[in-house]
Amino acid sequence: MKYKEKNLKGFGRGLIFTIIFCLIFAGFSNIFTPKADANTDGMSAMVTKAYLAEERDTIDVLFLGNSNMYRAFNPIQLWQEQGITSCDIGMPGSNTVELYRKAVDFMKYQKPKMVVVETDCMFDGANTFDANGNLIVSKSTKIESKVKERMDAYKNSFDNLDDAIMSGISYRWPLMKYKYRWKRIKSSDFTDEKGKYKFAAKGYVNGVEKKPFKYGTTYMGVNDGSTAELSSNSDVYVKKLIELCKANNCQLMITSVPCGKYWNWQKHNAAQKFADENNIKFLDFNVETQLIPEFSWKNCSRDGGTHINGKGAKYVTHAMGRYLVEQCDMKPSNLTAKQKAAWNKDVKSFNKVQKRQVKLYKERLKAQKLNSKKK
Repeated sequence: MKYKEKNLKGFGRGLIFTIIFCLIFAGFSNIFTPKADANTDGMSAMVTKAYLAEERDTIDVLFLGNSNMYRAFNPIQLWQEQGITSCDIGMPGSNTVELYRKAVDFMKYQKPKMVVVETDCMFDGANTFDANGNLIVSKSTKIESKVKERMDAYKNSFDNLDDAIMSGISYRWPLMKYKYRWKRIKSSDFTDEKGKYKFAAKGYVNGVEKKPFKYGTTYMGVNDGSTAELSSNSDVYVKKLIELCKANNCQLMITSVPCGKYWNWQKHNAAQKFADENNIKFLDFNVETQLIPEFSWKNCSRDGGTHINGKGAKYVTHAMGRYLVEQCDMKPSNLTAKQKAAWNKDVKSFNKVQKRQVKLYKERLKAQKLNSKKK
């Protein structure tokens, strides 16, 4: 009996210590996270909630999805070209359950006219190719296979697995990423309201890297009319998103951005069927390639076919802007002169950050070349 009591007391102390540690860690994470565009890349909870820093009811389009989405749609470009305000909300490997919850929170602060859901989060599984570059359609349903596929998908979001793991950790505990800011901590880091951090990029993450995708002409495979299976909960939660939008008097559409490693005709057919059954629009840039004639897998891929880079995002954002205006009857956002000035200020901040990002990338490439010559 005494032995059991001793174990219970030890467990209780350990539990209390763990809770206190987590609370302290979370508090320091909020303090150390940048409160402006000092962060040029990578996602964090503060970035995905950057809409809290926007004035209420000033965002007209919400782009919702995983890393494919937040690397494809640039709200600053959409504002410059169409005068429409928007923001991206997502994180690597997001599923439809998480996206629904994010949309619910978003609509507490904003009244969008359109919600755009990127379809990659509705499916499991990566494409595989034979020696000739032909798509091999796999219908594996084994749990271990699906786990491996999701790990591969997450891994391909980054340069290596270590980056993937650290990005996931830093998303939930930003202190792991921003611990080196301790010399730059200001009083405002302690007093700013939680989450209300201004990011000019509005959730978009620019990809300056370029790594061609070698199966750029065959990755969709053959359209035999078959359909892929929606991932677990996708059917339920995208329908819940549709109902949420109806209740908030806004449209919802789904879209697929160019994605050579994870998209094919079977997924397209399934997404199209879902859109038809639920009376929503579906725009697939992997099929409607005439909308992005300048796009090429040689120049517009960030990491060999998983994500598009900044150049690809430029073409996709431009096409999406035209589609929203011409097919969805979207009008320029109704902002005051002060609100317009704030967006134009963000344009300048965004461009400044992107120039710095490109400069750092070029310096990194130069250093890599010098190191390779030394070897």
